Amino acid sequence: MKKNKSIYEELPFLPNRENIMSRRYLKLMQRWVPFGMKYFREWPDKPDCGHFFGGVYWYGLETAMPLHVLACVASSSEYDPKITGFPREYLIQAAVKALRYLCFTHDTGPADCIRPESGMGYERLHKTKWGEKGKGFFPEGQCGKTLAGITVSALLLQEYLDKETISMIKEICKDYLNRFGAIPPAPNESVIWANLFLKRLGAIPPCSGVYYDTQTEENSWAALGMTSALLFLDMHKQVKNWDEVSKRWMLCASTVPDDMFNHLRFDRDEQVCGLCGQIITTLPDFMAENHGIVHTVYTSLAIILSGMTSAIYQLFGLEPPPHLRWHRKEIYSSLKYLTGAYGFVQPPQGMDWPYLFFGSSSSLHGYAGIYLGDDDAMFLERSVLSVEEKILNNNQGTLHSPDATKYCHDIQDPMIMRELRIGQFYPWIYLAHRLNMKKEYPEAEALAVLPYSAPGVKNFPHSGFIIHRHEKGQTSFSWRNQIMALPWTKNGMLTVAPSMETLLARVKVREYAESRKLIQLQVNEHDDGFAAVMEHNWHQDSIRQAVFLVSLPNGKMVSLEKLTALKDCTVEELSQGYLQIMNEKVNGLPACKGFRTLYHTQGKEVFKSFIRGDAGEDVFRELENPPWLNLDDEIGIVFSGAADVVYHNKHYFSPYRAVADNLFLNRNKAALGKYAAGADITSLAFLFCPEQPHAATAADTFIRAAAVDPETVCFLTDEYLTAGNFGARGGSFAFEFPRKSLIPIVTSAVTHVYKNKVIYKVELNGRQGDYFPIVTFIETNGENIKAVGAASGGLYLTNDGDTPVEVKLKGQKNVKINAYQIINISGDKKNGCN
Repeated sequence: MKKNKSIYEELPFLPNRENIMSRRYLKLMQRWVPFGMKYFREWPDKPDCGHFFGGVYWYGLETAMPLHVLACVASSSEYDPKITGFPREYLIQAAVKALRYLCFTHDTGPADCIRPESGMGYERLHKTKWGEKGKGFFPEGQCGKTLAGITVSALLLQEYLDKETISMIKEICKDYLNRFGAIPPAPNESVIWANLFLKRLGAIPPCSGVYYDTQTEENSWAALGMTSALLFLDMHKQVKNWDEVSKRWMLCASTVPDDMFNHLRFDRDEQVCGLCGQIITTLPDFMAENHGIVHTVYTSLAIILSGMTSAIYQLFGLEPPPHLRWHRKEIYSSLKYLTGAYGFVQPPQGMDWPYLFFGSSSSLHGYAGIYLGDDDAMFLERSVLSVEEKILNNNQGTLHSPDATKYCHDIQDPMIMRELRIGQFYPWIYLAHRLNMKKEYPEAEALAVLPYSAPGVKNFPHSGFIIHRHEKGQTSFSWRNQIMALPWTKNGMLTVAPSMETLLARVKVREYAESRKLIQLQVNEHDDGFAAVMEHNWHQDSIRQAVFLVSLPNGKMVSLEKLTALKDCTVEELSQGYLQIMNEKVNGLPACKGFRTLYHTQGKEVFKSFIRGDAGEDVFRELENPPWLNLDDEIGIVFSGAADVVYHNKHYFSPYRAVADNLFLNRNKAALGKYAAGADITSLAFLFCPEQPHAATAADTFIRAAAVDPETVCFLTDEYLTAGNFGARGGSFAFEFPRKSLIPIVTSAVTHVYKNKVIYKVELNGRQGDYFPIVTFIETNGENIKAVGAASGGLYLTNDGDTPVEVKLKGQKNVKINAYQIINISGDKKNGCN
């Protein structure tokens, strides 16, 4: 292909060699190229033009993203035609044609140059231009991502572009800047005058948004688009304060309420509060909401899009401004705490997009390592990337399996359009690594235990969830946006899918419209676990949902949920204990072996993984009141009380988020019908045991106590006593269990041993839940023994009977206790004490 004179100096700031990480991303993109090129077509309306995936999709992304992949791949010194199947020159030609197609079909192109009358995206986009002129901030601003991909691709391909193509790209840049008032003043104009002028023009300012839909993403992609346009137009060489407008957008992508009162002089003489104004995009606990949930992907975009913008600065030999790092470290710290198995950020309020959102977690960690200097991030990036590489290898170079792209549709588009994700994240993080050759990436096996993986509890009060990291995985509980809990094993999202509505009930009432109201919530947070007591009213205060949920230090989770009618009503739909079980098949990834094995008292059953175009091959297995279940010797579930279990082995997915099965712990068909006010509707109590073999599940302990106070609840497990008080009154509460040969003695509780029963007395505040460790077990012939296990470690035994008894502590010799005698475990005696 004929080379032209470069429009810029050859990019001296992009090393003409690869490093360890850039090479991995390069190989990944090269493996995708054969698939992407299947969907490249010539566009006959103008010479030397072509498009990808039908040429019609949101914001020109169907062509811009593959273009960016081709530009990066073809510009590499390690390009390998054996992997792609194409000579380098052929891919360069295709990339240039794609670039020209995007120029002609943009709003600035000739009026008769519109996109094809059919394609793979929405029909309403057919026979239109992209650029979204006049459609408002959201669609117009989102074109900043497309523009950035175009300009960077043009830089990489500059010696193959003619003057016409360069001129058209510059027009797109000017058009975008004019919409956002980001064209800097001429050298002889003051910045203040220019800002006043822009206000008169009605230029769009950064947007504010925290709840339901953050403006983090919108402000970030606007800054990305402005920066790429300004640099492509050489404004940084012409005007001193060329990026003054765009830098405010960068900062306002991650502002919290406290920034309105922060008088730090941040940039020149600008104070933080002046740059922020009243624009807030991030919750005070440094998470972001989108689509009505605290959304880990959109929170991550604060760092990902800033990383992309930083890479553009570096391409031009410029230092990224500090605005791109404002609060990004705090945001990453929050996301890192949510990071689970294989480095994936696990969403505590569920996920609406496909669960394995390719490139999101790897890019997040990559940028945090490069631009935020986080050493843990380097390790996490490698972990995620290893999984993504295995998946692409398994799918012969594509992000999703052939059956998924053939049969499935996500919440917005056919799954084949999700292959564009390859260009959304990977080219950018690839360039960032090439631009930062000196970064060191330690081998995973050489790293000690990292801070992000240490057990602990973190409460996100503004987001409305708490998360407990433990040695066997993570447990999260959410009380806002999505009322749900997610118990993860060591395999995290590769075993338990982050589905919305997980575990806690969903109910539909005939007479009353859907609504919810938080009545009370108390989360008792410890260093090694938490206990929550919550009550919600649903459907115009017709249903009361009471939840007692405890995440124990050993990783197990106790859950009790009870529904009560507050008004006369008819329950039409009801389910409890919903878990979505991932069932992917990926060679080389043990967590994704292509089948799931369900163990129960009647034996075991194997449920295979595959996708079909309808639900005709779906399998349902019902189990009535099983005492326990186990999945794959990885998840144990022990019930206390009734449970109407259904395992749904799915093969048809609409919408598609992953190949995953549905497990309902209580489908509750018998609970449908009419209820009078005050009537109990249903209750579900179970113990979730991560990393547990099925034999251990069958032998596990989970017993519910008989409580004197109806507003309290208590369960005994093998290592802990858990108790909850829904009432407003605190005090000492008694819980009765049947006596067994081995009697647990509980710390910070008084244990009364009688002939046929054991009663534990514990202190609880009003509306409080808690857990109490079992300090030891005893055997005794006594029928009136009192044991007190002190939190400090002491254990006192009292014989309240009138005859001597023998007591044996587990693993120790028998001890004789006379009538009305107190003895501690060290052997000291106090006679005559009651």
